[in-house]
Amino acid sequence: MKSLSSAIHDKYISEPDEDIETENCVIFVPKSSIRNKDRDKVILPPRLTLDDEKISTVGDINIIDDLCQHVKELDLSKNTISDWKQVFTILNHMPQVHFLNLMGNPLDATTLGEEHDMCTLNVTDLVLNNTNVCWSTLAVILPLFPRLKELHLSLNDYKTVDIPIDKVLCVELEKLYMNESGIEDWSDISKLGHVFPSLQCLTIIQTPITKFTDVSEYEEFPKLISLNISGCCLCTWEEIDKLNKFPCLQSVRMFDIPFFENFEKKMRRQHVVARLPNLIKLNGTAITETEREDAERAFIRDYMDADEHMIPDIYYELEKRHGKLDNLAQVNLAPREYVNMEVRFEDRSEFMDIKLNQTVTEFRKILQNFTGLPSSKTNVYFEQVYLGHLLDSSLMKYPDKKMLSYNIRDEDRIFIELKNNLRTNLKHV
Repeated sequence: MKSLSSAIHDKYISEPDEDIETENCVIFVPKSSIRNKDRDKVILPPRLTLDDEKISTVGDINIIDDLCQHVKELDLSKNTISDWKQVFTILNHMPQVHFLNLMGNPLDATTLGEEHDMCTLNVTDLVLNNTNVCWSTLAVILPLFPRLKELHLSLNDYKTVDIPIDKVLCVELEKLYMNESGIEDWSDISKLGHVFPSLQCLTIIQTPITKFTDVSEYEEFPKLISLNISGCCLCTWEEIDKLNKFPCLQSVRMFDIPFFENFEKKMRRQHVVARLPNLIKLNGTAITETEREDAERAFIRDYMDADEHMIPDIYYELEKRHGKLDNLAQVNLAPREYVNMEVRFEDRSEFMDIKLNQTVTEFRKILQNFTGLPSSKTNVYFEQVYLGHLLDSSLMKYPDKKMLSYNIRDEDRIFIELKNNLRTNLKHV
């Protein structure tokens, strides 16, 4: 076990620099601290990282006072601090700290005496992931951070939110991250809106919520703008519809929702956009006016022939906005295999089904049956025709070229002539 002051001493003060001797050379490794011009005093950087150092206590307060007055970000993650009194002692002697990372410390429930007046703390970002800090401790600790804006409570194995809804913990808190908890009931999540009344961003990734509560308004989240429920266990579109009940919700992230796997990706996004008219951003991507209109129209068409009991309420609102739509024409986008076109030779002509995937050489062999001549005795021309008028005539010169590369239409023609009757001013293709 180690104290914070001894960890600082070992990392920044014990030696100005360090020489590491190897078999063939000496490597000069400077300390990470900064010394003033007189080289007599260490100045710690504004971002102080002392993670995984087995720190459990504060240690020598004089070292903290002398060296840490300008520290603004303090990372004490993966240490062994278990007493909140040690935490607050550290903060009292580092008055500029606004970011504090205590992830992985075993912060047990500790009773603070009334002498701990923390109203001068400047911490705005607090990380308590994987600390197993309980709600009763949080009820005592969090009010001592009056300027807190962002709080991380992930990986703490919560099953419930055990705080009375009439107790406000942080008036100014705007962002809360509580991922990978075991909370299954949304009524527990809703308590967070009461204890953090200014909450704007809530992230509860990988939380086994299966449904929202059935109430007309989610007034417990009056300022919530952004919600991340990725990895939750919602199982019906009706639960997605309930997101409309949040009074200010504009941005939602919802990756890895189980029942979404039953729908193609594009259709899934279109349905979410159509069902949630107040969203301006979905999964980090802005929803444009064009995308919303396309999504709403696609949604109408998806349900226009459905049984009445299966049609969502939003369908009728969208139909009022866009009117009744016709079914889209069924268009076959598969490439054509054959084209029926006219083939001319001397005073004869015939319509043939020509395979587009064959080469010019293969096509010319077939034409031998029509002309009665070997292909070496004739020239074959592709004629582009529009409204009965010849636009262009090109000699089909390259034997390995595919017929489909000519972009042949039904109105176009094939013209064959003997080689001794060569045309002029033709483009070879």
